[in-house]
Amino acid sequence: MFSKIPKDRRVYLFDVVVELLSFNSLNSWKTQGPCQGHGYASWGTCDAVLPHIVWLKGLSDKYKIKPENLEKWAELVFGAGTYLWERQQPALAKEFFQYGLHGGFEIPDHIFAQAHRLMGHVYLDMAQPHAALDAYKKALTLRESINGVDSTAVADVCDSVACSYTEMGDTGNAFKYLQRATDIHNSNDPNKMTRTLAIEAMTYFVLGSRRNHLPPSSNAGNFKARRNKRSRIHPTPSIVAISCFCHESIGCKGRRKKARN
Repeated sequence: MFSKIPKDRRVYLFDVVVELLSFNSLNSWKTQGPCQGHGYASWGTCDAVLPHIVWLKGLSDKYKIKPENLEKWAELVFGAGTYLWERQQPALAKEFFQYGLHGGFEIPDHIFAQAHRLMGHVYLDMAQPHAALDAYKKALTLRESINGVDSTAVADVCDSVACSYTEMGDTGNAFKYLQRATDIHNSNDPNKMTRTLAIEAMTYFVLGSRRNHLPPSSNAGNFKARRNKRSRIHPTPSIVAISCFCHESIGCKGRRKKARN
């Protein structure tokens, strides 16, 4: 049926559908914060919109359609990729991210930056840490240019770079980027570096120094007591437990400092 539509009308109608789907909005995919992606609350919307995006993608490929509003179209494509990644379908997610990243889209760098970072997440889930590192470094370069080298947005990507190095077994470079992320968070808001601490703990595990190395902000005695309590249920030290404890420890220090001031 679409083939019967005059060529000069195809782009217009394509854009109308993109606009309609955008009102259901999958643009939360690029939200920066402790909870990456859409979140469970938006999964119903994502699930309903996804088939339409797949259909549009097929039309775009078949009829060589380049929509007028590339930014909104890119948002839908990357939003679909993020949703598929969240639903643990990295191979399908990869198709959407590659389509958006290599389709000649002329869109703002902040969208490309987040797309490259999420592409890195997808590669890690597919056990391709070298490809993930390449994607993360592209995101890092863009974030440094957009947000500044000492921004928390850059710290978030440094975490991801460190994670890919850890997956590769290169703990030296992992700690280098973790330290950079830590320094940035400490100069902004140390309460927001739980993910940094979690990746740091994971890197120490890979290094093989679980018992003797903890993030410097932790209190060894208190952590040991908590670990012993948890070990009755979980004999293996929990990365989440370490990061949560460190987060609480930093938070308490911050509150005490504010009280003194």
